[in-house]
Amino acid sequence: MELRPYQKDALAALWKYWQREPNGNPLLVCPTGSGKSLILAEIIRRALAKRPHFRCLVLTHRKELIESNARELQRWAPEIRIGIYSAGLGIKRLAPITYAGIQSLYKKVGSLEAVSLIIIDEAHLLSSRPNSMYQKLISAMQGKNRRLKVCGLTATPYRMDSGSLCGEGELFTGVAYDIAVRRLIDEGYLAPLTSKATAAPVDFSEVRIQNGDYVIGELQGKFDKNELIEEHCREIVRLGKERKSWLIFCAGVKHSEHVAEELERQGVRATSVHSGLFDMERDRRIAAFVKGEVQAICNCQILTTGFNHPPIDLIALLRPTQSTGLYVQMLGRGMRTSPGKANCLVLDFGENIVRHGPIDTIQVKHKNGKAEAKGAPVKICPGCFSHVLIALRTCPDCGYGFPERSCKLEVKPSEAPILSKVEEWEIVEKRVKVHEKNGRQSLRVLFQGKAPWRQVSEFLCFEHGGWAAHKAGERWRQLGGEAPAPRSVAEGYERAEELGSVARVGVVKDGSFWRIVKMEFREEGAAGSSAEEERELMEMGL
Repeated sequence: MELRPYQKDALAALWKYWQREPNGNPLLVCPTGSGKSLILAEIIRRALAKRPHFRCLVLTHRKELIESNARELQRWAPEIRIGIYSAGLGIKRLAPITYAGIQSLYKKVGSLEAVSLIIIDEAHLLSSRPNSMYQKLISAMQGKNRRLKVCGLTATPYRMDSGSLCGEGELFTGVAYDIAVRRLIDEGYLAPLTSKATAAPVDFSEVRIQNGDYVIGELQGKFDKNELIEEHCREIVRLGKERKSWLIFCAGVKHSEHVAEELERQGVRATSVHSGLFDMERDRRIAAFVKGEVQAICNCQILTTGFNHPPIDLIALLRPTQSTGLYVQMLGRGMRTSPGKANCLVLDFGENIVRHGPIDTIQVKHKNGKAEAKGAPVKICPGCFSHVLIALRTCPDCGYGFPERSCKLEVKPSEAPILSKVEEWEIVEKRVKVHEKNGRQSLRVLFQGKAPWRQVSEFLCFEHGGWAAHKAGERWRQLGGEAPAPRSVAEGYERAEELGSVARVGVVKDGSFWRIVKMEFREEGAAGSSAEEERELMEMGL
């Protein structure tokens, strides 16, 4: 086993974060399937190598995650003695390094010894309530060690039902590292997604929204209808006939059961898992799916996080969600690579792609003081039926020109990528200037394409502090600047000649702006950059 380059970068960024902010509680943001459990294992191994008496708690919410994370550390560093504390696994053994379920351990917090570090896996499930199990345990452990550090790992740095995990009043103080989904797909570490729009629409406009998402009982009433289930399943069977492993997200417990029954009636081996089953029966059904004894597994709010089965090559969203976090987590189940798997097909029956946008353009944006996760919206091209970013006037697949004011287009089955389309621009000029907004300065690096309207900029916020300053330094080096990166905008402007000569950029549309995702330097390369930074197509870290 060997760490991948981005895993090494994540670890380096974590140590640098703690050097800058010794009392900070950082997040590592890595997509589903990127190997968070190995990053977690290496954090522990390195800490123990420096401090033999190091003690750590690794907390999560599912027994499967506890077991897989512990197994990864045993494979990576078999000499480390670990404990597992989980009622679900039937093991309650504490050790200097303990993997635990939060539901089991928080009841025992009074008798726990002090630890140096608490790692929270699937940190997006951390509640914002001050009296949550996580908050109570952490507060108690801080009382035992005032220098306690907390680190979180997640694929989505925002909660399922609310905003960002970082900020004022939050446990986490900033993002130490964030790796782009597109980069991992381009480098072969994740499987790409494709999508097909569906022809069986459901009217759920009257379903109420509570706690950031649709009321599941009302949602089930809209989707759990015999004729609709039959039509949905017929479409899944038709479009997924070449696919081997199907994961289906349903709108309720009964809906999940009825979809599985209908798939069986249409000749597909299927099963259903949900909260109405005993743990042993649920585990048996999941095991049958993993072994390939059944082709499709339907579920209601069970397999959204922490479920790891790489062969999944079809995901059907038989429900809508207002939660961008849940949307990303559901799609993440199909992004792991597996032998013989070229991609994962997404069948969206709940208008989720239109609502949230391509999975690789989603960012946390702030509105009225609250953080919201949003992606670029999409529309359906009537020429080839591809999902197209709504801001584009021309379809990049077939060249169809959208009218000035297009009405809502009819949704028909078609194959189209759920990832945003990358446009390649030849760059003829680069300009560097000081940019000021709301009294704060940044260094603007503007790239001009051949056409006058083809402009894209990078804003380097050296003086904004925290994650923004860290990313500015990273961008500076990626653009060819020498290390160490400037500490101020004025210094960056004076050193602008260090930045390399760019020949081409790859950009995606993000709302009304373009965002750089790839860059190619001219032959002279980037002055002062390392060999890694001079690779032909350089990822910019979305």
